[in-house]
Amino acid sequence: MSGVVIPRSWTDPDRLATAVGVLAVGILYGYSASAESGLTTGDVTVVLVSVFVPMWVVRYLARRLR
Repeated sequence: MSGVVIPRSWTDPDRLATAVGVLAVGILYGYSASAESGLTTGDVTVVLVSVFVPMWVVRYLARRLR
């Protein structure tokens, strides 16, 4: 085995952050598919911030409340 620890609880901070990140990327992908214009540099920045900030907040809160 590789020795990788798989979180078993939904209250695990890394698992929560991953779930929020996947949902955020899915929502942003859906939005970009429905938008009629191409992405600009500002759009890419907004996308990255809107994915990583919720992941960080959820991970931080889950670790504090654990």
